Amino acid sequence: MTVVVCVMLGYALSAMPLAMAGALRSVPTLLLTILVTAGLLWLARGRRPPAGTPRTGPAAPGAVIAAVGIVALVVVSGVLNAHFASEHACSWSTSPASSRSRAAS
Repeated sequence: MTVVVCVMLGYALSAMPLAMAGALRSVPTLLLTILVTAGLLWLARGRRPPAGTPRTGPAAPGAVIAAVGIVALVVVSGVLNAHFASEHACSWSTSPASSRSRAAS
């Protein structure tokens, strides 16, 4: 189940930004999906202490790497979404078709 979720998330994380940038092509998307999926599977593998060992001390280095990755993903996603959302909003409000339909009303 973890593998399926990582593959789907890997595809979504690689294909959506490429599609938004107008660079969605089969081979680069496949290669990037494989790379992102491998990274997600590496992060999902987890490190479990031996049974009966109390959990003390700072967070594991893997948790810090995952947290930094999540923050980076959120920032990049926010920048891409803000750029393309404003592009669609501006183009809708200034398109000649929308002004004609409003004038006809």
